[in-house]
Amino acid sequence: MDPVVASRLADLENRLGSAVAELLAAAVRAKASAVDVRRELEALASRASTDLAELAAHMGPGDARVARLRERLATLGETEERRYAASLPARAAASSVFANAKATAAQQPWKLVEYKAGFTYSCVHCGAPQQASLDFKCRYCGKHITQKGDGA
Repeated sequence: MDPVVASRLADLENRLGSAVAELLAAAVRAKASAVDVRRELEALASRASTDLAELAAHMGPGDARVARLRERLATLGETEERRYAASLPARAAASSVFANAKATAAQQPWKLVEYKAGFTYSCVHCGAPQQASLDFKCRYCGKHITQKGDGA
């Protein structure tokens, strides 16, 4: 094998590894979906396959390094997507949310809460709510909030 071609092949492998690592790090920072990561990885593999095809033309048929790199490029999107998806924090599934609600509903936690009855008057003239308790003069229209008529 020509040493220059071997060096270029090793460089291609190194660049591919670096590019995959950078892509995955950027995806984690951006909280990208696994599908988007796979698309980017497949585009990266496509570009690297073009470079590999040029190098393979200068190498002997059936070269093991070329075959290994071709296999890596063919499965890059799938394998790295799986690895990326596994590294993401787990999200609560809807079924677990409903299971939790069903389990805690039987405990009836609302029975422990003490509720105070309340009432708010609203002005019979303009509909504005009473602003302060025991203040029956409407702050909006100036009339008595419970008496119909002039209310003055």
